[in-house]
Amino acid sequence: MGQIISKANAFQKEIDVFNIVIPEAQKLLEECSDGKLQSYAPKCYYTDNGPPASVIIMEDLKVSGYRLSNLSGILDMKHSILAINTLAVHHAASVVLFAKHPERIQQFQSGLYDEEMAEYLKKMFNPTLRNLALEAGNWFECKGEVANKLHELTYHSAEYLNNSVKTDEKDFKVLAHQDVRLNNIMYTYSHNGEPTHAKFVDYQMSTWTSPAVDLSYFIIANASVEIVLKPEIMLEEYFKTLCETLATLGHDHLCPPKEYLYDQYDKRCKFGIIVGLVVRCFTIKQNSKVDSSGADSNKKNLSYFTDSYKKDMKKMLPYFVQRGWL
Repeated sequence: MGQIISKANAFQKEIDVFNIVIPEAQKLLEECSDGKLQSYAPKCYYTDNGPPASVIIMEDLKVSGYRLSNLSGILDMKHSILAINTLAVHHAASVVLFAKHPERIQQFQSGLYDEEMAEYLKKMFNPTLRNLALEAGNWFECKGEVANKLHELTYHSAEYLNNSVKTDEKDFKVLAHQDVRLNNIMYTYSHNGEPTHAKFVDYQMSTWTSPAVDLSYFIIANASVEIVLKPEIMLEEYFKTLCETLATLGHDHLCPPKEYLYDQYDKRCKFGIIVGLVVRCFTIKQNSKVDSSGADSNKKNLSYFTDSYKKDMKKMLPYFVQRGWL
């Protein structure tokens, strides 16, 4: 994994995000919203990319009451909406920042999902996807076409990932987080347990690309199956907050048409399927009571899927085929 992070220049990217993007984006948000739009990331106090060592010292969000969600690996509607709205603010601020300073985009043009990373990507995602395809072949809901399409996906997974992050000059682009999994989202809660604010951590994969990459990843990796089967719920929330934030920042003309956002989600959803299904598997496994009982003591056994994960897959995989995404 260290070799992958080094090859993707991940640590330097995170340093650039904390030293340049987040401070300037937050300044824009505070000045234009009179403090109503809160920070979406922890404060950073010190960075050094070595040698002899690479270091980032940042705010401990737990001191301010932030913590990971207490859900068992999947986000409900309230957590999902709060996170997707926070993501929209981050994206909108990045659009305005880079519109003002286009020269700063360059260091975020490449990333983990580029063509030269193909062999690493296959090793990261294909084993789990192939085992899932084998497992799905035994399910009434998925045997035949669905399982076969999932297996076929593994032959071109790296190519699909690369194509999903590619954009042209006309595309609407944002600084995508590209690792919006549950363990990278921290929340504060009201006295009655309702989530009130969200912040993202771990910006090593940040890339200047389509917002559909983050949207499909977030929904498929984290959200309840009911949300996955109706992504329009999250897309509507995202689009509303994106446009409102761009308007607040005085750049409402940069907001793309809603139809365009939906089209991009359709076009790039394979990214969310490939990455999201694998991340969802391990997130649920990590938070499963089965793990603590010892029934899944071998963490490297990729063929093992929890009952809750399999239940979700029996609904999600046929839906992906129906939509033409798989």
